[in-house]
Amino acid sequence: WSYQSFDGSSYSNLVYNPTFKKWTPPGQSVPEITQFDQHPGTAATNWVARAWTAPSTGTVSLRGRILKSDNTGGGNGILARITKNGQQIWPASGTQTVAAGDEYTGVNYVLDTVSVNAGDTIRFETNENGESSYDRASWTPSVSYTSRQGQAYNWGFNSGHEAGWNVYGATSSTAPGTDPNALNLTSNGNDPRVESASNQLHL
Repeated sequence: WSYQSFDGSSYSNLVYNPTFKKWTPPGQSVPEITQFDQHPGTAATNWVARAWTAPSTGTVSLRGRILKSDNTGGGNGILARITKNGQQIWPASGTQTVAAGDEYTGVNYVLDTVSVNAGDTIRFETNENGESSYDRASWTPSVSYTSRQGQAYNWGFNSGHEAGWNVYGATSSTAPGTDPNALNLTSNGNDPRVESASNQLHL
């Protein structure tokens, strides 16, 4: 996770302030992100975002609820959106409004089957709704993989050599297109495994 602001053309990382325990631009009080809350900047283009970067390719599910958290009915609410690599994926059109004083119900969302590639960034963003007072929101989004590309664990094997390990129930290779330092096992109908030469460790 990272914490960012948008100036209308690009995203930039916020800096953590250990004294006040929040992320802000250097020398500024807003936009800000704290452990549970976030507050946009003072211009209509200044979105503030919790950003999740996908560590691997797969499909994710997004769930959460956005609440106002100023403990007052002041202001005129906020706008919210979810983007992937800068392109909005929620809501389907326009932006989601969270009303002023809506501290208990808020707006929830469920997005399943969101495809991601390694390095893709999903951002959970809020902004002012015409003016920037009382724009603090509580948002702790959840991201969970529902499917993920399998990855061979790198045991440091090299050029097909098992480095003293014995293969049972499978054939082994480091075929082109796979990790050249990973031992790839193909079951021959039995339980594939590798054992140390001294038979002390089974994998």
